Amino acid sequence: MKKSEEVLSSHYQGYFDDPEKMGLFRAQWLADRMPGKTKVYGAAIGPHAVAVTEGALGNEVVAAELGDTPVVLARAPDGGVRAFIARIEDQDLELGRNPKTGEVRDAGGSTWDLGSGRSISGPRSGLRLESVAVTPVYWFAWSGFYPNTQVID
Repeated sequence: MKKSEEVLSSHYQGYFDDPEKMGLFRAQWLADRMPGKTKVYGAAIGPHAVAVTEGALGNEVVAAELGDTPVVLARAPDGGVRAFIARIEDQDLELGRNPKTGEVRDAGGSTWDLGSGRSISGPRSGLRLESVAVTPVYWFAWSGFYPNTQVID
């Protein structure tokens, strides 16, 4: 085996390849919601959580409610996934991506950079959305910590 091949192999590869191996978490009772090794992007505010699958996210802006807080999850220009509280100056925002241009706009005409959460043009130019941490994780692990998660699939 070449040195470059050694770097690519891992003694954990069998774990990642086997959909039945789910580590220390035994959340089988949640498996009816989705297979345990489904990769999700999780976000939480306090006890309220959402898990968005790759299929639901795609290149869309996904809206959710965490308690009484509106949030959006979206793929950033760098390929990562970001989440933000979709509220500015006590006004909830509805954000959507233009399928032709890829721009993210709100109903008031402002354009948003969802890499940084900053409005880059329009009436809200310069304002910034509050970020929410996003965890890319297997469903079985996320649901072990947040069993009442809202699932967007």
